[in-house]
Amino acid sequence: MLAAFLSFAVLFPSAWMHGKAMSRWPNLSLLWFILLAVVVVGGMAVFFMSMCRWPVRCPECKNRAAFTYDKGDNEFLTCKTCDYSEPTGYTLGD
Repeated sequence: MLAAFLSFAVLFPSAWMHGKAMSRWPNLSLLWFILLAVVVVGGMAVFFMSMCRWPVRCPECKNRAAFTYDKGDNEFLTCKTCDYSEPTGYTLGD
């Protein structure tokens, strides 16, 4: 979650620095645009990877785990490899 927050938060100071650099060195506008584009695309990629593609890991065996639910809609962190299962304290209503 920290990586997702930082990747999103870095966009604001980057835009501010881009504006300051453009006002100080206007003849290098293409360079500043390219650098800002790299920061924006990189920040979006890190945000996507940390929010959507970062796998949940089992605390016992460090393999991928999954969230499962029982009939009362209680959430469990469950690992098929080592049969680990522990309630997370959340329900589907939370």
